[in-house]
Amino acid sequence: MARGESPGAGGGEVLRGARSLLTVASLAVALAAADTYVVVLALTDMMAGVGVGIESLQRGTPIISGFLLGYIAVLPLIGRVSDLVDRRRILLWCLAVFVVGSAVTAAAVDLEVMVAGRFLQGLGGGGLVPATLALVADLWPRGRRGMPLGVVGAVQELGSVLGP
Repeated sequence: MARGESPGAGGGEVLRGARSLLTVASLAVALAAADTYVVVLALTDMMAGVGVGIESLQRGTPIISGFLLGYIAVLPLIGRVSDLVDRRRILLWCLAVFVVGSAVTAAAVDLEVMVAGRFLQGLGGGGLVPATLALVADLWPRGRRGMPLGVVGAVQELGSVLGP
């Protein structure tokens, strides 16, 4: 089977464990989406945690833009990387990078470390969606991908709404 082919495409069967994997991947996508927006409400507390007061709000903008830069930077790359490396492994690596970035952000006591943590969160979070969509293409036959693709889109939007 070629790397781009869907294993279930011929017989119309969904592979064993596909729904469980979709559930885990969708939860990760929802968390990353929530993290994109929750920072807006937590920004003043995050800034205070690294010694930046509300009167210096402009100094806190890299906390938001660092995440978005990482998120956007990885989006076009992950699809190609997941064509070359096992998609499950890519998904797990993206989740691991997101978790490490979250830990760095939570433990940060200065602005530069917090921005670096947010950048890592963005790298990991940005890779979750394309990796999950590629997994759906692998695990569901062409005619049955609508529901799982809809689930991924719905949880991403749900995370965006619930984040704030």
